[in-house]
Amino acid sequence: MVKLLIADDESFTRQGILETIPWKALNISEVREAYDGQNALEIIKDFEPDILLTDVRMPRLNGIELSFKVRELYPNCSIIFMSGFSDKEYLKSAIHLKAISYVEKPIDLDELEISIRNAVTEAQKSKIIYKNIKDNIVLDLINSITNDEINLLLSSHYNSDYYLSLLDKPSVIVCLNLINCINIDQNLIISNLQNLISIYNMESLISFINKKQIIINLFLKNTIKSLISNSEFNSLLFSVSEYINNFTPLNFCIGNIFNNIYDIKNAYTDIIKIVNSAFFYNHNSVIYLENFNPKIYVLNNDIYDDFQKYLVNEDKSSLLLLTKELTNEIKNYPSTSISYVKDIYYNLLLKLINFSNDRKIDISTHIDSNSLFEDILQLNTIFEINSYLIDKINNFFKLLEEKNNNNKPILNILKFIHENYADVNLSLEEISKNIFLTPAHICVIFKDHTNTTVNKYITEYRLDKAKTLLQDPSIKMNEIASSVGYRDGNYFAKIFKKEVGYSPSEYRRKFT
Repeated sequence: MVKLLIADDESFTRQGILETIPWKALNISEVREAYDGQNALEIIKDFEPDILLTDVRMPRLNGIELSFKVRELYPNCSIIFMSGFSDKEYLKSAIHLKAISYVEKPIDLDELEISIRNAVTEAQKSKIIYKNIKDNIVLDLINSITNDEINLLLSSHYNSDYYLSLLDKPSVIVCLNLINCINIDQNLIISNLQNLISIYNMESLISFINKKQIIINLFLKNTIKSLISNSEFNSLLFSVSEYINNFTPLNFCIGNIFNNIYDIKNAYTDIIKIVNSAFFYNHNSVIYLENFNPKIYVLNNDIYDDFQKYLVNEDKSSLLLLTKELTNEIKNYPSTSISYVKDIYYNLLLKLINFSNDRKIDISTHIDSNSLFEDILQLNTIFEINSYLIDKINNFFKLLEEKNNNNKPILNILKFIHENYADVNLSLEEISKNIFLTPAHICVIFKDHTNTTVNKYITEYRLDKAKTLLQDPSIKMNEIASSVGYRDGNYFAKIFKKEVGYSPSEYRRKFT
């Protein structure tokens, strides 16, 4: 039964309505009255009416202000305005508040009765919606085994006329895949969805499957061969998307049309095949079962080899292109296991981490091997994973560039030594003149990066070159000495013996 509150500062108006409207015939079980808007608000908090019949102009709190507060407390309360004034601003507010009707004073009782009857219908529909929400009827229907169970379930929720009208209506299951959990009352979400769908003159049954999935059994007004090109259906999806996007992005999964409610279990089984495929689509995509590709992606392991090769070659553009092409290829196979796809990206990221470690590049502030798997699990779509991988590749190359820039003076020093080691005049002072750094600064940075001194490095490099030349018995000792930067062959032999442990002649005999 339905409860109604009359709010009017004129007592004779309240009494006239109370005594003349056939409340019982309208299925209204209880009627209360309030002498102004503030008094009405106090009563409403305890009474919780299904219908508010209110005058517009009242002291303390007018009918419009009252109605806005009622909408906040009880969004499903039906509102009927009464007024003796033709006030456009009030009319605009009435429209904004989605009032059932606007009755002018002096009141035509027949007109008022029609308005109340319409409000009762809306209130009863809201109660049905609430019962649907409360009892999770969609899940119960899906889990029903026999037609008799479905009949019993529907008849226990709805009056006979409404129940019979549902049985043979064509339907489609629409699943909303929420990207993030919604931290507001699920009942309010479902109620608002029901009201939104009713604007399109469609009936629906709605339940949350879990915190990130809403399932809608949508009763269609008539048989439709395909929903893909149906403008009204697409308009409905757009409206639902606009509403849900206030809380989170989402994807739609649309099943095939089935002829009557008895087929709901099979329809649900079919749509489950594509629910997980939302992972392969951008946010706010619409995925139709009738267009679904059942094939599975199989990785060519050359991808891993190519990825490693591009890392070694420091070829950033090829790495990014490989990542883009891989993602574009995989997304065409939405039946592929999500864990299989995540493993592919996990392995690529591990290669990036290991290569960074080999190059002594600390990438741990951007990506941690200990938390990598957990990070990937939190990503909701293949596009998020792709962005994650690209971000880490960019981080690596940024760090690599910083390292190369920091090492540039060292690289210049080493290059000068390698190109001039045969010059007997090679010295710290010569290096300083050519790379435009002071000798003191060269000594400090060289020791920091190589853990040795410049002079010691020059000596070791010259002797390594001499070892190579000594393996050719046709080259004379004095020629070898001058080839590696020593003017005096005896001094060369003395240094070689000291550093290598053998004289040049002994080394030649032993290692050639």
